[in-house]
Amino acid sequence: MRKQFICDARFALTIETRGPVLIKAGESGVTGPDMAFVRTYGYGLDKAYPYLPGSSLKGVFRSYVEQIARTLKPNTVPVCLPYNFERGQEQSCGKRFNKQTPRPEVYRKECLACRMFGSLEFKGRVLIDDAYSPAPRDIVEEVRDGVAIDRKTGGAANKVKYDLEVVTRGLFKTSVTIENFETWQLGAMWLVLSDLKDERIRIGMGTSRGLGHVKGTVESLALRYHSKHNGRLAGIERLGGVDVGRDYGLFSSGKELPNLGQHVAEGLWNVHRIEGEAIGPVMSSARDEFVAFIEKYRWNGGGSS
Repeated sequence: MRKQFICDARFALTIETRGPVLIKAGESGVTGPDMAFVRTYGYGLDKAYPYLPGSSLKGVFRSYVEQIARTLKPNTVPVCLPYNFERGQEQSCGKRFNKQTPRPEVYRKECLACRMFGSLEFKGRVLIDDAYSPAPRDIVEEVRDGVAIDRKTGGAANKVKYDLEVVTRGLFKTSVTIENFETWQLGAMWLVLSDLKDERIRIGMGTSRGLGHVKGTVESLALRYHSKHNGRLAGIERLGGVDVGRDYGLFSSGKELPNLGQHVAEGLWNVHRIEGEAIGPVMSSARDEFVAFIEKYRWNGGGSS
């Protein structure tokens, strides 16, 4: 499915901090807080500003999709544990296959999370850019004190104090792209983005201690198809052909999906741009496709789906 471009979807996403957030840098500096926010240079400015790494966002989104799968399939093993390399039902999909395994078989037998986000043996469909602030000088930061708790006394442990650097106010913009998607994958991503809008997903460190409160807003959605596309919402399960669908184990409910309306021709592509509240009705059909998929989905350690 990587040999040709069939379709892709790109969500323009804005993330606003609604409380203190900390995404920790890999190493602490010689001076400054013990836990410093990850930073980057840019904007033509002479200092580094906080940003939200795409890798961190992707990890949060993947974990949330896995939670959804375990919620909807409570009596099964619906997804692997990516860093479990031991044999067993939850063994990482990336350890079940090797370079000689045909790519269609790898995709067909991977769990739904690995099909979307990738594994050690298969590149995922989801790409998330780093999120940068359009107004970095408006970012508000502060350094907070932290102490370890003595488990015996319930008070502060002796001499175990640390500082953490948090962003308390900031706006960050990124894009979430799904390449050669199945329609159910759009639906799964929409569930994540909807809960991000409802402030139900936290990011970064210390989420159980009050950190990580954010709100996400999808500003626009661009759906891109080749020029022979008929103008309806569709994924590779409807566009890739019967042989591709069989070999890769693609899913389609068979229901008619909505017309996307007008498009803009850009080279070989027809691009449908959907703004604001108009995105919801289109994505509700993708969500229904995900519900239909999950009802029939069976994954037992890479057995069948």
